[in-house]
Amino acid sequence: MQAWVTLGRAQLNYGEPDNAIESFDRALALK
Repeated sequence: MQAWVTLGRAQLNYGEPDNAIESFDRALALK
């Protein structure tokens, strides 16, 4: 779970908002 959130933040920082949103959705789904 934490890994997906970290990945999402990294993708936001690298200008990949679509991928970041997908990662956050995945993290929420795993909760």
